[in-house]
Amino acid sequence: MSDHTRVYRSSFLVCWRWTTGLCAGIALFFHAIALAQGIPQSVPSTITLALGMSLAMAVAVICFPVYVSAEGLPCYNFWGAYSIAPWSTISVVCPTNLFGLRYLRVRSTACSSELWVPLYLSKMSSFVASVREFAGETNPLVLSLAQQVQ
Repeated sequence: MSDHTRVYRSSFLVCWRWTTGLCAGIALFFHAIALAQGIPQSVPSTITLALGMSLAMAVAVICFPVYVSAEGLPCYNFWGAYSIAPWSTISVVCPTNLFGLRYLRVRSTACSSELWVPLYLSKMSSFVASVREFAGETNPLVLSLAQQVQ
């Protein structure tokens, strides 16, 4: 990547809140089952699950940034594999919600699968400005970001 590549990471706070909610839901589900069957409940295992998931989210925030460069959008697909979508090859951008986490799925003729751009980046306004700067005002990603990010 070029020297002018900018790096954007997901907001740890958003990821942490999402993970905490998920862990709480899982814990409540299993505690309800255990309570109904008279099985002793283990609070330490719930805390361990929450801490483990928080650690996993921290690693994901560090390992899966979104990049913006003059060449295009280097980003990951649903499975975490990175590709670069040159700005001129971006054809369609679709908003999606994955269990409460909002993304833009970016289709490019240069990529075999859609790239997933999180809409909960820690420096979202800077990301939008960078995309606008490099891609131009009429790029489908710029237009979709304008609609999705208020």
